[in-house]
Amino acid sequence: VDIVMKVNTDRTLTAQKPSYQHFIHALLCIIVVLASYMSTEGNSRTEAKSTDLVSESQQIRNRGKHFGSSFSSSQDFYKAYKEIESTYYQAAFAQSAQDTWKILAQNDGVEVALMEHPSDASCPYVRMKAEINVPVNDCWDFLALENWHRTMPKMDPFYEGVTTYGEYSYRNVNMILARKRTKRILTFEKRDFVFLSVSDEPKDDGTLVSGSVTIQAVDIPRMKGYVRAFQDSIAFYKPLSEEKTEITIVCRIDLNDRDGTGGNIPMWLYKKTIGISGMKSVVAMRDALIQERQEALQKIHLETSFERNRRPTQRFRMPWRQNKGSIWPANG
Repeated sequence: VDIVMKVNTDRTLTAQKPSYQHFIHALLCIIVVLASYMSTEGNSRTEAKSTDLVSESQQIRNRGKHFGSSFSSSQDFYKAYKEIESTYYQAAFAQSAQDTWKILAQNDGVEVALMEHPSDASCPYVRMKAEINVPVNDCWDFLALENWHRTMPKMDPFYEGVTTYGEYSYRNVNMILARKRTKRILTFEKRDFVFLSVSDEPKDDGTLVSGSVTIQAVDIPRMKGYVRAFQDSIAFYKPLSEEKTEITIVCRIDLNDRDGTGGNIPMWLYKKTIGISGMKSVVAMRDALIQERQEALQKIHLETSFERNRRPTQRFRMPWRQNKGSIWPANG
């Protein structure tokens, strides 16, 4: 009887508890269970995740070519560029690599594809291809560093400017040390990139090659208000005819500062949006190139028409040369 009465008493007390106390009690039970889980299997997962993060951090710190001084020898710069160019060329054109590319966007002769990096999944290779109805030299000039003030705003709405620090040459390869700045991306800070802008010799099939290789150098330290980002990019310009060019750009980009602090742009978001943003960038470049070509041809046509229709000028004779009785000599 006592036991029954005690149970009934407990039921009565329980019934009198407010509803929020039931919620708190249930929440405490869940917390206890989770704490127990974290102390066993959860801890092992955390340790494994920490190991992965350390390993990833060590791999990421290898991004960009590290130099003790930004004013290194031309041969060192050339070697750093050639390592990147060779890897990107194989990734873009080797037959064995074609099945590893995943097409993200494709429309009207423009294609954007992604290939995972073998040791850094957060920073994949991106390949952008397009056939453009302009001569190969027009494509080359459009992406040349000295023309960025005019051409980059047409491709990149976040482009802010570029500063050059020196020019180098080795084995007929020209290299310019530069720093590019970009504007804020939404609420994120501005970015800057320190890189070598390279003009390489043509391939055997006539393909022109240029590129930018990120470097880390103490002489060009991080700037206040900017996050030091990473971008390696190689462009291949293959002439298909006198008026048509196939351009292929292969790049790896990380908008976060992996050797310092700052960034916080999720790379998974970059991977989700690079198909759309890459397509817009290449289409904008193609449209700008075609427009510039049409304007150049129109200018040539107008100049040719003007020269053809212009009347030959008549030699003007001074009045006294026509009067035999003039006091001025004829050859005066």
